[in-house]
Amino acid sequence: MMPMPGRFALSLLLAGLLVPCASAQAPAVAHRDVGAILQGHYDAAERFQSQGRLDLAAAEYRLFLADALAELALGEAQLGDFARAAPYFDTALALEPNSPQLRLDYARAAMDSGDLDHARTLAQQLLREEEGNPKGLAAAHEILGRTLLRMNEDQQARTELEAAMSLNPDFSDAYNLAIACLDMDDDQCADRLFTSLEATYGDTPQIHMEFGRAWGESDFQPRAEVEFKKVIAEDPKFPEAHYCLAATYLEENVPSKVPLAEKELNEELTVTPNDFLTYAALGKLAVVQQNYSAAARYLSRAIELNPKSPDAWLYQGQMQYNQQQWAPAEHSLRQAIQLTTDPARNHYQIQKAYYLLGRILMREGKEKDAAAQMQMAQKFMQSDLSRDRSRLAGMQGQDQQGMGGPQTTLALRDTTANADPAAVQRLAAFQRQMTPAIADSYNNLGVIAASGRDYSAATSWFQSAAEWNPAMPGLNQNWGRAAFAAARFGDAVMPLTSYVSAHSADASMREALGISDYMIRNYRGCVTTLQPLAGQLDSTPQVEVLYADALVKTGQVAAGMERLTGLAKAHPEMGPVHLALGEAYLEAGKPTAAVSELESAVRLEPRNPDYHRALARAYLAAGRPADAQRETRTSQSLQSGASAVSGPASAPPAGSTTPPN
Repeated sequence: MMPMPGRFALSLLLAGLLVPCASAQAPAVAHRDVGAILQGHYDAAERFQSQGRLDLAAAEYRLFLADALAELALGEAQLGDFARAAPYFDTALALEPNSPQLRLDYARAAMDSGDLDHARTLAQQLLREEEGNPKGLAAAHEILGRTLLRMNEDQQARTELEAAMSLNPDFSDAYNLAIACLDMDDDQCADRLFTSLEATYGDTPQIHMEFGRAWGESDFQPRAEVEFKKVIAEDPKFPEAHYCLAATYLEENVPSKVPLAEKELNEELTVTPNDFLTYAALGKLAVVQQNYSAAARYLSRAIELNPKSPDAWLYQGQMQYNQQQWAPAEHSLRQAIQLTTDPARNHYQIQKAYYLLGRILMREGKEKDAAAQMQMAQKFMQSDLSRDRSRLAGMQGQDQQGMGGPQTTLALRDTTANADPAAVQRLAAFQRQMTPAIADSYNNLGVIAASGRDYSAATSWFQSAAEWNPAMPGLNQNWGRAAFAAARFGDAVMPLTSYVSAHSADASMREALGISDYMIRNYRGCVTTLQPLAGQLDSTPQVEVLYADALVKTGQVAAGMERLTGLAKAHPEMGPVHLALGEAYLEAGKPTAAVSELESAVRLEPRNPDYHRALARAYLAAGRPADAQRETRTSQSLQSGASAVSGPASAPPAGSTTPPN
């Protein structure tokens, strides 16, 4: 399908700035019946799970999630909010890494948003993945070529687009190849391609709009003028045609054509009476002509129609600066800067806002702030010059007489604040509809992983479920248990806390929370959690030793040591008891008693490096440096041996009673 018509930027005589215009719409994509596909995956997953075929169930849940998140990503991208779309794309690709279509959609969205490095990386990955699939390769070459065009790497872009054309010739590939030719000043190549496209797709106003845009964006203004006049001749009410013809007149920098441009802009308002870009353009013209009363009316209307577009704010700031209205000018210029998400947009026009703002701040004596604004203005001016230099690279020796001015750039799509309200509502409704099923799918993946004793993976699935529905019944219990079993104690605390708050009588979950608090050194939390069970811990000495040690560590030394002493008598076989009691003696300034307890701990667990390290500290406190050195060496040897076998030391396993150092 042909791209929808767009606009190129409107240059202003003697102003050195461009009135921006909306970028061309991406070609419409024929989407599959998403609802039926999602329902099919979800139903299959539930069916397999009920049959105990858990591997198949997990695969279907992953496919459901990948497709649902991909749709959300596409929706956000189509509304212009790539920052929200990207995490959905990333998660969907993690769930379904072998999906070329998903990667293609992601690459296209990244390119449209201006994240060109990411778009190039994704497109290059597609080229590797789609080997042997001509249609897929063509799509990858096209995205890579269009991305390289925007990165001013015209020769490489042309090569990629020629490859796309050879594999799957269609309107989009031919049109983008023509733009690459124009960027390289090869108008004959572009002319051949446009002639072929018109013969294939017909002589229509829409196709001439596209040709006009391409000629105009590449500084072939006379050719653009011809195309836009064809559009108006065939359909005088074609949206944006008068605006684009006005843009062409002004790009030609011929004073006699300024009134013609103004006439076309007013004609545009008869076709699209609420077009903020046209009002902004008329306002800018009025500013250049120093007709400030008219400029104020036009620019106020443009801002009223679209307060999130930076252009009218910029032109209003210029007008107010010219009129020495310093405070209003500062406000308008700051608005323009804040609303400009892509500094390269419109030939780095935002540099003017930084420059004027810097001048205002200098008048106010704010030299440091003024210098910062001036530096930004200089940076963007240099970026603009670099872009123009790169565009001219490779043209030495060619006759450049009559070349157009700087390349006109398209404005980026507006964000969701200015998106079609109906589209925003549709996406929000889809997300509301999908949220319960997405949360349930993540939860079921967690249950399946836990059933296979992959508690770490289960924890991650449950965490994802909580992001979508934190109030899901049973989720905190599942999540807390899995994280505890995986020794991910930091991840266990939040769900266990929520669960215990609602189920205060569940002693086993309370113990798990107390242990988790202890293992992350939240000793006060451990004491608070286990306090209600203090009289019942005789049957779980592993928990009682942690509770007693936490009492010591929170300043309740007497109570903690009383419990530890009793535990040492009742369970002399428990190394952790002797360790905790020895460290308590050491903190209390009783090194001899500490040595006795820690020697007992080492005898019980001679391969535990933590015990030898604690004993080394006790020997040192007791004035036995040689013994301390021996124990330190033993601890280090055991630690390095364990690391060589098991890798870096990790948290103790769930239920461990070894207190952390």
